[in-house]
Amino acid sequence: MRRLKELLSPEQREWIRAAARRNPFRYEAGAEPVRIGDIVSPMRYDILLRARHFDWHSQNRKLVDADFEEYQSLARQEPYFVWFARVMVPAWLPAAQRDEELFEHAWRRRLRASAALYDSFEANGFDQAYPVELYAGLRVRAALTGKVTGRHLYAGDGNHRLALLIAAGKEALEPGQYRVKRYLSLVPADTTGLLLRETGAGVSAYRSFLEFGYPRARLDPAGNTLLVDCPDPEMKAEISAVIRVDAPSLAKAAT
Repeated sequence: MRRLKELLSPEQREWIRAAARRNPFRYEAGAEPVRIGDIVSPMRYDILLRARHFDWHSQNRKLVDADFEEYQSLARQEPYFVWFARVMVPAWLPAAQRDEELFEHAWRRRLRASAALYDSFEANGFDQAYPVELYAGLRVRAALTGKVTGRHLYAGDGNHRLALLIAAGKEALEPGQYRVKRYLSLVPADTTGLLLRETGAGVSAYRSFLEFGYPRARLDPAGNTLLVDCPDPEMKAEISAVIRVDAPSLAKAAT
């Protein structure tokens, strides 16, 4: 059995594990441009925060080599640190939640990896040898937050590369820049409510985020929520339902 595992690629081993859970997948090559806003909003506020980190990094990149401790200290004051501590660590490094030394090491490693990715992107552009991985499902279920959308593709893996494209002003993923991992059944990830709450985001920031995913809609602030006007009644209903899920996480407007 051990020799068999050694002969299998990581993707093959992952497929076997997924099939054992009765949720196999297949890969599909990108076939057409995909609008980035549709992938990010309304489920993945974390990707927008990562794009903002790259904007911040572009203004502070000299510190990486000149004074990394100062760099990481300043970065801790940014929403990127909130994403790292509240989303990445619990999901991928749970042991670091209970080990301060491990947490600090992981934080610095993440910052250096993001800086190196930024430098590679600046020097060579998007490396199509490492496409962004989008998720799809033959059956798409509601997110664990209860949020439901009519999207067919969802952010999966390679989201720092996706964030770099956003920071560079790109509006679409080209076919060679992504591939699709299509599961039998998919429960999309939804980080938005958690990160809205943890970063103290208000209606204005949330409005911009939703407009990124729904450019045809008109969203007008109304207290601690948004009023929706959209020519497509199904889309209007979807946006309104999304807002009902997220509104409790928004910072209260000053009175």
